[in-house]
Amino acid sequence: MLNLDSVRAKLERAGEHGRLLDQELDAWLKDTPYALSHKVSRDQLRHSVIVSILKPPPLTRWALFLGDAVHNMRSALDHLVYAISVHELKLDPPPNQGRCAFLINDTRDDFRSKHWRIKELSEPVREAIESVQPYNRKHPTMPPLLGVLRDFDDADKHRLIKIVLQQPTDIKVSATGPGVRPEDLRFETAHANVVNGFEIASVTSRSPMPHLKIDCSVTLSVAVEHAPGPAGHERRGIEAFVLEDLLPEVHQVVEIVKAAVSA
Repeated sequence: MLNLDSVRAKLERAGEHGRLLDQELDAWLKDTPYALSHKVSRDQLRHSVIVSILKPPPLTRWALFLGDAVHNMRSALDHLVYAISVHELKLDPPPNQGRCAFLINDTRDDFRSKHWRIKELSEPVREAIESVQPYNRKHPTMPPLLGVLRDFDDADKHRLIKIVLQQPTDIKVSATGPGVRPEDLRFETAHANVVNGFEIASVTSRSPMPHLKIDCSVTLSVAVEHAPGPAGHERRGIEAFVLEDLLPEVHQVVEIVKAAVSA
């Protein structure tokens, strides 16, 4: 009987890290960690909305959580191949224990060049593993998720995964004042990572407007940087990255490959 206890344990551990990350981020956001202020240029033409970080997010700590979650998910896939090897080859440890691994390759040629790592497995299992490769399993908005998982796990061996306080995902700016006409104003919002003292938005007027009142509401988020997806996006909020993207993907991949194993 195929024993996937260690696979499930690795995925559960990844989920624990993901949930802890989500809880800490939620607590940070609820603690009013930043404030907005209004700054006017000397010529009174440019009105800036400045963000002050009152409680810096513990990005290093969160990067460690993310790295641990990623490694457990990547390891779960290798545990899957090891467990299938034990099941199909009827030996524990299996004769291929030193080389068996779950392949994640971006092209068919790369996959074929590493095929020796899974050559002892049954043909249906090998085909199932190939069916979930990044070149076969695309994602509508992000890069292929198994490719992201592999790249992050490789990167985390040498450096922390890069997490940033990112540009606003939800920002609203309005301006009111005596004699203000919308056509006399130009509104701009920032498109960069956020640091203390960052100009998050601005309103520029054609003539000096010392009494212009700026109203701004903004939601900041903590994001992880990744390779560009189909729409060109290169960041994803960490609150969704583990629990909504990577973990469900790995669970699905495990089920796909598991279904190919003979009884």
